Amino acid sequence: MAWRAVVGEQVAVYRNEQLLAPAPTRRCEALVCGLLLRQNRWLDRAYAALQLYPDNDPESARAALRQSIYRLQRWLGEGAIEATVDHLRLRSPWAVEVQEVGGELDDELAHPWLVELRAAALSVPKDDKPSPHAAFIDLVSSASKIDPDEGRALLVAGRNRLWHLRREEVLALLGATRPTRADAPNAALYLEVRGGYEYRIGQLAASHKTYMRALRLAQNQGQSGDARSIASNILFGLAEAGMSRTANAWLDQLIASGASDLLIRHGLAACAWNEGRLEEALTIYEAARPLLQATGRQERLHFWVNYAVASAEAGHLDRCAEGQEMLLRESLTPGDVRIHENLAYAKGWAALKDRNPGEAIRRLSGMQPGNWELHALYKVEALAVAYGSAGELPQARRSWQAMRSMKTKFGAPQNERRRRIERQLVGLVG
Repeated sequence: MAWRAVVGEQVAVYRNEQLLAPAPTRRCEALVCGLLLRQNRWLDRAYAALQLYPDNDPESARAALRQSIYRLQRWLGEGAIEATVDHLRLRSPWAVEVQEVGGELDDELAHPWLVELRAAALSVPKDDKPSPHAAFIDLVSSASKIDPDEGRALLVAGRNRLWHLRREEVLALLGATRPTRADAPNAALYLEVRGGYEYRIGQLAASHKTYMRALRLAQNQGQSGDARSIASNILFGLAEAGMSRTANAWLDQLIASGASDLLIRHGLAACAWNEGRLEEALTIYEAARPLLQATGRQERLHFWVNYAVASAEAGHLDRCAEGQEMLLRESLTPGDVRIHENLAYAKGWAALKDRNPGEAIRRLSGMQPGNWELHALYKVEALAVAYGSAGELPQARRSWQAMRSMKTKFGAPQNERRRRIERQLVGLVG
């Protein structure tokens, strides 16, 4: 089935080049735009209800969304939409084209998802090159059929591409490259990649177990550099979970293992930040700046994006702006997905601290966390504060409810930083 959407003042949908009837409702049309913005990534139902029915109470918003999904499925036909209890997405890729409109599109009347979809489609160069992510899947899958060790090496080398893939595609690649013996090449790094993906999709307990297996394997094989990298991931996960004492114990191990000064400073800042000691975290980051001269690009990106976000949350707008400027000097590419998402998050918090909740809502709404569940949680948390600060209490309460639902779903950690945000929400919405 071939799908194509032409976006003008409305959205025209073609199925196998046959034009369908217009969308049954404007909400259905907006929902299609929301799905097209994500293509193969899941759209959270609670977030969709908030965006489509901002004036409804949570229960009626969910009921209205169910009706919109039903109408959407009847309009597009069976099999176009894949839906679960908590999420929905397009079952297959769609082509998106932009139709010129007479004058400017009225952003005040059009749903924000339609406006965003037009902007996104206009920014994509038109060519017939195959998706590099599809090529990556084919490369790893083909190599794994001949030699799983070779496929695993390709997977580890291209781990950042997993950001762009469907969950089932990632799981298929992980299954095809899974080592069957402890001494298999790249076995520890494979487990590190798997643990990172489990953490990203909210499987926190499984992630910790996988990281621990990776660490033991790296240590047993004398891979000290890999062991330090894996141990640092464990440290950051514990810090995020609010397990300060255990995180500090891991930090002591990193110091004893000869970890770099920059990595140690990152660990110290992460512990302080997640314990709610933002100023202390920023002091650590400031002291670490001279160490950046001897580091690679990825280390600098990691440092400056954390510096920008921490500065924004603390209300140091000049430092946040400096962090953003340093990131731009690194010539960011579309592949730097995590950096772009964190930049949007930092800009959202900076607008909040600058008492501009409208701009914060715009920045945060533009985040597309994809299959990173914790980033989706950060987005909804900050949006709840932004809506509350703007006096839009119904939206703030719905965002708060969506936030709690997401936490319950995958057992999100509750650290002091997150408690501080919840206290701020209580003060805003009661």
